Amino acid sequence: MTRHRIDRAGIKARYGVKDASAFTRLVNFPASDEDGLWDVTQVDAWVQAMRPQFWPPRPEAAAASATAAPVAKAKPKKAATAKSSGAKTASGTETAKEMAGRFRMSIKTPHTWARTEEQRGPDGRIRVAAFPQPVSPGRWNVRQVDNWVRLYRPRVWAAYSGDEPRYVVPLPEGHPKDLLDIGEYGVIRGNALSGQPALRATMQYYLRNDLIAVPDRIAGDGEQPEVFEPMWYRETIYSEIRKRRTREAVEVGEKPVSRFLRQYFEEHPGLLNLERIAQLDGLEHNRAPTSLTTLKAYQSEGKLAPPDRRPGDGQEPPVEELMWKPESVLPFLCRPDLRRRAVAGGIDGDGEPADQ
Repeated sequence: MTRHRIDRAGIKARYGVKDASAFTRLVNFPASDEDGLWDVTQVDAWVQAMRPQFWPPRPEAAAASATAAPVAKAKPKKAATAKSSGAKTASGTETAKEMAGRFRMSIKTPHTWARTEEQRGPDGRIRVAAFPQPVSPGRWNVRQVDNWVRLYRPRVWAAYSGDEPRYVVPLPEGHPKDLLDIGEYGVIRGNALSGQPALRATMQYYLRNDLIAVPDRIAGDGEQPEVFEPMWYRETIYSEIRKRRTREAVEVGEKPVSRFLRQYFEEHPGLLNLERIAQLDGLEHNRAPTSLTTLKAYQSEGKLAPPDRRPGDGQEPPVEELMWKPESVLPFLCRPDLRRRAVAGGIDGDGEPADQ
């Protein structure tokens, strides 16, 4: 029996990157084995999901870059250190309760993860891989769990590891006291969180609803140099972005997000259409789903943010309807005048509670 593995040179050749560390240094990149090699299947899944611009592999390198190596017999290992982070990756297996304790999550969360099936986009690329199968009843391989969480639950992994969160586009270098305007804020923030610059109108909406950092400088504040619009220090912007990449930062102004919404967006971090927003709004406020007519009225009144994605907007992946990012929807869902305790129950049609 053989297992295909790949080294740094193979990664460069297979995916056409200038330096393999552009992938391997990222906190959610699959961990290498004790020989410093990576499993090709895991790397392929990561590239398809996280770096689709480098997929498919180069034909001339696909076969040559994978090294066939015999699978060694299992032997005791010392506790390993997670690659690119300070988090310890224990050896052996763990139960759902142990998994929940390790990641500081609800006991329901590992059971939700365990039901995750492979999800592919319209282009056939893997968006989310299936959760690893248990190696014995009620027990999962710790290394396999860590690799999956690192890839598909990066916020959970960042909170667990204590390392720099994963960004789609790394934060650019610059002096901490550089003054940046709201347009520059939007470019940096949007690139880091989604890979696309945020529109100026979107950032202004975030500012009005206390979704981004308070400006360090405003026109007429009497400080030097003089500014004529809201401005932020680079360090302020980066601090806000880093918090957004960890679970501790899911807040709307001074109002913490409900446990229901926090758990839902940890498990479903993708875009939302209007129908899903209506369902979430109803569940959050303990009533039937909000009608689409009412939601459209809220949108025209500015209570619901403008959509982040539109059909034909040229972004990837393509969308077929108006779509919103979770951070754009949260102010609407958490509006304090209508806060209610969320009902128990799911919205995904599987009969399971949504906070699992």
